[in-house]
Amino acid sequence: MRLIIPAAGAGVRFGGVENAVPKLLIPVFGRPLISHVLRMASTTGLFSQVVVILGPHFEAVVQTLQELASGLRWSSAVEILCIKNPVFEATNNVFSLHLAREYLEGDILIHNSDVLIAPVLLKRLLLEGTQDAGWVLVDKLLPVPEDETKVIVDATSRVVEIGEEIPSNRGHGRYVGVCRFNSGAAQIFKETVASLVEHGEVGVFYTKAIKEVASRCLVKSVWTNGSPWFEIDTPQDFRSAAAKSREIVQQVSTRQSGELATVRVIE
Repeated sequence: MRLIIPAAGAGVRFGGVENAVPKLLIPVFGRPLISHVLRMASTTGLFSQVVVILGPHFEAVVQTLQELASGLRWSSAVEILCIKNPVFEATNNVFSLHLAREYLEGDILIHNSDVLIAPVLLKRLLLEGTQDAGWVLVDKLLPVPEDETKVIVDATSRVVEIGEEIPSNRGHGRYVGVCRFNSGAAQIFKETVASLVEHGEVGVFYTKAIKEVASRCLVKSVWTNGSPWFEIDTPQDFRSAAAKSREIVQQVSTRQSGELATVRVIE
């Protein structure tokens, strides 16, 4: 399984490219945010490759990932691949994923770089069935804030609609920023990302591709059910997440033995 982390955003609401610390390097209880994501991934024993698409502060983030790789153990050999989005200021995460399109195959988990979820939520996504399908992590909120990505599901929790444009009073929950696709669904996702970019839609969120996948195959919601998670878009988000981040970090463990990851850079 591959872990795909789109992390090329300029973080405008958090301070933009001039901000000294990229969001995925924001310290959360003594460790960069990305460190907690990688630590959780390493304990599952399911990932063979981590693909991180980067934009601003490319060298600083790569250096941090190299430092993390030297101290983090995995159950088997893992490669951390760093891909540079040279036009991050003029594009959105659908374009970043297009740059990593050759890796959007097989069983993939996409994890937004500014999100941290409780380990139980990651396990819940990874334990879903093996059929060709997709799963999106959803927090059941009523109503969903207007500027968030809303999800509409049917009685079986199948995703019917996803997007920011959905009216708040119609959404059944908020997309958390973590999703998984098995082989067939991943292929549809990859093709849709390519089609969006080919038609000049480089400034959209990848949730537009999830919407297309949901129209062509089974995509189900995986509910947070009260387990903690947070997203950091603004300094206020960072301050507000203090209690949740402490709770999550206390649940994150680190492998004590195993293989070290290798880091490869594509610019």
